[in-house]
Amino acid sequence: MDENSSLGTWSVVNGSSISGNRASDSGGVLRMDKNSSLGTWSVVNGSSISGNRASDSGGVLLMDKNSSLGTWSVVNGSSISGNRASDSGGVLLMDKNSSLGTWSVVNGSSISGNRASDSGGVLLMDENSSLGTWSVVNGSSISGNNASYYGGVLYMDKNSSLGTWSVVNGSSISGNRASDYGGVLYMDENSSLGTWSVVNGSSISGNNASYYGGVLRMDKNSSLGTWVVANGSSISGNNASYYGGVLYMDKNSSLGTWSVVNGSSISGNRASDSGGVLLMDENSSLGTWSVVNGSSISGNRASDSGGVLRMDKNSSLGTWSVANGSSISGNNASYYGGVLRMDENSSLGTWSVVNGSSISGNNASDSGGVLLMDENSSLGTWSVVNGSSISGNNASYYGGVLRMDKNSNLGTWSVVNGSSISGNRASYSGGVLYMDKNSSLGTWSVVNGSSISGNNASYYGGVLRMDKNSSLGTWSVVNGSSISGNNASYYGGVLYMDKNSSLGTWSVVNGSSISGNNASYYGGVLLMDENSSLGTWSVVNGSSISGNRASDSGGVLRMDKNSSLGTWVVANGSSISGNNASYDA
Repeated sequence: MDENSSLGTWSVVNGSSISGNRASDSGGVLRMDKNSSLGTWSVVNGSSISGNRASDSGGVLLMDKNSSLGTWSVVNGSSISGNRASDSGGVLLMDKNSSLGTWSVVNGSSISGNRASDSGGVLLMDENSSLGTWSVVNGSSISGNNASYYGGVLYMDKNSSLGTWSVVNGSSISGNRASDYGGVLYMDENSSLGTWSVVNGSSISGNNASYYGGVLRMDKNSSLGTWVVANGSSISGNNASYYGGVLYMDKNSSLGTWSVVNGSSISGNRASDSGGVLLMDENSSLGTWSVVNGSSISGNRASDSGGVLRMDKNSSLGTWSVANGSSISGNNASYYGGVLRMDENSSLGTWSVVNGSSISGNNASDSGGVLLMDENSSLGTWSVVNGSSISGNNASYYGGVLRMDKNSNLGTWSVVNGSSISGNRASYSGGVLYMDKNSSLGTWSVVNGSSISGNNASYYGGVLRMDKNSSLGTWSVVNGSSISGNNASYYGGVLYMDKNSSLGTWSVVNGSSISGNNASYYGGVLLMDENSSLGTWSVVNGSSISGNRASDSGGVLRMDKNSSLGTWVVANGSSISGNNASYDA
C-alpha cells in the first residue's frame, strides 16, 4: 500500500490461508507505506497466516510511519504462526507514530511459533507508536514465539504505548522466549502499558529470558499502571537466568498496582540470581501489591536473594497486603530473604497479613527466612491481624522470620486478634527476629489473644536477638496474649540483649502471659548482656510469668555486668511463679 492509500477490509475466512510469502525487504505479506490506512483485517473460522518471511522486518506486516490499522481480529480457531523476520517483528513491525486500534485473538485462536532474529518475536512497536487493546480471549493463546534479543512476544520502543492487554477466560501466554531480556514483553525507556489483565482461569507460564525478566522487563522510566491476575488465574513456571523470574523493573520505572485476586496464584517462578518473581532496581516504585481472597505466592526461588522480591537501593513499595485467607509460602532464597530482600535505603510502607492469611514455610539459606532488611532500609508497619499467622519459616543463620541489618528501622510490628508467630527457626540467632547493630524497632505489640510461640534459635534469642546498640521502644503483650514455648540453645529463651542494646518498656497486661520458654544456659526468658538496659517491665492485671527455665542461671532473667532494669512491676493479681534455674536463680 503506497503513501496515503487506504483499504477498508481484508477478510481471510472459513479455512482460508495466507502462507509462504516472502519479501526481500520488509512486510512478508503486506507493507503499509506512510500515512496509509487499513480499516479491518480479519482472519476467521479456522483460517491462517503462516510461514511468511521478511528479510528485514515485519514477517507478515510492516506499518510505516503514521500508518494506521483499525482492527486485526483472529477468530474462531484461526491462527498466525511460523512467520519470521530477519530483523525485528516476527509478525508485525509498527514504525514511528503508527497506530493499531485493536488486536483480538478470540475463541480458541492462536499466535504461535513466530520469530524475530532481533527483537519482538511477534510485534515490535517503534517510538511513539500505539496499540489500543490487545485481547486474548476464550481459550486463545500466544505461545512459543521467540526473539534473539528483546521481547519474545512484544518489544515496545521508547515512548510507545499499549492501552490494555487482556488475557481472558482460560486463555494463555506461554513458552515464549527472549535470548536477552523480556521473555514475553520488553518495555523500553518511557514506554507505557495501562492495564495487563489475566482473568478467569487464564495463565502466563513457562516463559524465559536468558538475562532479565522471564515475563517482563521494564526499562528506565517505563510505567505499567495495573497488573491484575484474577479469578483462578496464574503466573507460573517463568524463568530468568539472572534477575526477575517474572518481572524486572529498571531504574525509575513504576508499577501502580499488582493484584492477585480470588484464588489466583504466582508460583514456581525462578531467577538464577535475585528476585524469583520480581526485582526492583534503584529508585523504581510499586504502589500496591495485593494478594487477596484465597490467592497465593508460593514455591518461587532465587539462587541468590529475594525468593519472591528483591528491592534494590532506594526502591519503594507502598503497601503489600495478604488478605482473606491468602498466603505467601514455600519460597526460597539461597542467600538472603526467603520472600523479600530490601537493599540499602529501600522502603516498604505497610505489609499487612489479614483475616486468616499466612506467611509460612519460607526459607533463606543464610539470613532472613521471610525478610532481610539491609542497612538503612525501612518498614513502616508490619501487621498480622484477625487469625493470621507467620509460621514455620527458617534461616540457616540469623532471623528465622526477619533480619534487620545495621541502621535499619521497623516502625511497628503488630500481632492482633488471635494471630500468631510460631514455629520459626534460626540455626544461629533470633528464631523470629535478629536486630543488627544500631537497628531500631519502635513497637512490637501482641494483642487480643495473639501469641508468639514455639520459635527456636540454636544459639541466642529464641524469639529475638538484639545486637549491640540496637533498640526496641515498646514490647506489649496485651489482653490474653502470650509468649510461650520458645527456645534458645544457649542464651535468652525469648530475648537476648547484647551489649549496649536497649528496651524501653516490656508490658504484660490484662491476663497475658510469658510461659514455658527455655534457655539451655542463661536467661529462660531474657538475658541482658553488659551495659544493656530495660526501662520498665510490667506484669499487670492478672498476668503471669511462669514455668520458664534456664539450665544454668536466671530462670526468667539474667543481668550481666553493668546492665540495668529501671522498674519491674508485678501488680493487680499478677504473678511470677514456677520458673527454674539449675544453678543460680
